[in-house]
Amino acid sequence: MYFRALLGCALPARYLTAHRAPAPFAAAGQAMPPMYETGDGQLPHDELKGDWESVADLLDSKNGTSLLWTAIQAAAEELGPLVDALSSNATVATLFAPTDEAFTALGEATLQTLLDDPAKLAEILKYHVIVGEALTLADIEADSGSITQTALDGTTGEVEFRKAGKKAQIKTTSGQSVPIYQYNIKAGSAVVHTVKDVLIPGNMTLGAMAPAPM
Repeated sequence: MYFRALLGCALPARYLTAHRAPAPFAAAGQAMPPMYETGDGQLPHDELKGDWESVADLLDSKNGTSLLWTAIQAAAEELGPLVDALSSNATVATLFAPTDEAFTALGEATLQTLLDDPAKLAEILKYHVIVGEALTLADIEADSGSITQTALDGTTGEVEFRKAGKKAQIKTTSGQSVPIYQYNIKAGSAVVHTVKDVLIPGNMTLGAMAPAPM
């Protein structure tokens, strides 16, 4: 609904539904997938902002992140249990959430290509998630120079943290250096940081998207 309304892209009919989060995966009697560590939703960091129930709750209600949730829904089958994990307040994770501005900057043609290729879209979305760690900005800055694996498998799924200027940056395997924008947003047992660029893994190109200068 959001891609079509804002960008004129032809979102498949099965996604043109009310904008809402799917049912939580960790409902009574259900277990989280073993790949996702779980918590109690109580993060100890005093510097965290907000108090959303889960990542899905945040993306579904926070201004400026609705296109990311629409993209997650569009790639839901390819993302598998990750979608349900993001709907649980028990999932320990770090999400680098592209703003709506980041998605619109890709251009209508590129967005339409991604909508037509859910597998490719899922790879990009996984590249924005670190599972098992709820990293604050201070954690990221302390790990400057370190390599971290995202939910995207393989070396192309790695990111490097760098402390540069006032805020830390994420260096992608495609050569981007993307500053963290809004930071330390609490979403259940996860921490969310917004970014103004869509992170691109090094095994793909997206039309006009070119690696940032080294």
